Amino acid sequence: MAQGLNNRLLLKLYVYLVCIVIILPVVVLVSASFTKANYVSFPPELISFKWWIEFFTADVYRTSTLLSLQISAASSVLCVLIGLMTARAMVRYRFRGQTALSTLFNMPFTVPQVVFALAVLFYFARMGTINPIHFVLAFVVVDLPTVIRTISASMSGLDPDVEKAAIVLGANPIVAFFQITVPLIKPGLIGGFLFAFLNSFNNTTIALFLSNPRYVTLPVIIFQEMEFYSLPSLVAAASFATIVALAIMIVIDRFIGIASVYR
Repeated sequence: MAQGLNNRLLLKLYVYLVCIVIILPVVVLVSASFTKANYVSFPPELISFKWWIEFFTADVYRTSTLLSLQISAASSVLCVLIGLMTARAMVRYRFRGQTALSTLFNMPFTVPQVVFALAVLFYFARMGTINPIHFVLAFVVVDLPTVIRTISASMSGLDPDVEKAAIVLGANPIVAFFQITVPLIKPGLIGGFLFAFLNSFNNTTIALFLSNPRYVTLPVIIFQEMEFYSLPSLVAAASFATIVALAIMIVIDRFIGIASVYR
């Protein structure tokens, strides 16, 4: 019994150590963005919002951030719409080729994003100038498996007889689905939307291949400027992306639980 207690204590210490190693660089990054100096320093000698104001007012950051938000929102909405219909078919029905279809939707998990990004670059380049629609389509492909899993996890725990009861009482099947089932799986829909939004907003690999002088997302701006500059405004931009990601993860865990996606 004493051995078991020691093992649990060691496991807790190991988990705490891993959490510290993960969180500490984030704390350093965010703290360094509040420096008043004209260079990156930690700990900051004087606290100031100077570089955050620079981030929100500079055209290059404002334009790229707005583009990232628009692309992420559009791709997330499409992922939820497609994922809702797909999850319903996969959970509620059994049909020939279901396993193959499930494998097809999970293929983006197995294909390296660099390979996928290069493929979509060649494919979209044949259509003409790359624009935000191409970003949206590419992000939908890579984010859809996660959204399907998230919605399926919520739908699997729902008794199908609830929807059938509404149909028996005279409701149209489509009306019954959207007025009975959809509200009951709302946490899964919200979680799927936020997962897709987070993945799209922070995606650097695909955005790096598709970006051009006219359309550049925030992660690409951060990646490019890291090679040549080390201004605190860049640290503020990275901190903003980190805070957005952290906030979304907290909301996801609140609505659906992050672990449910990986079951």
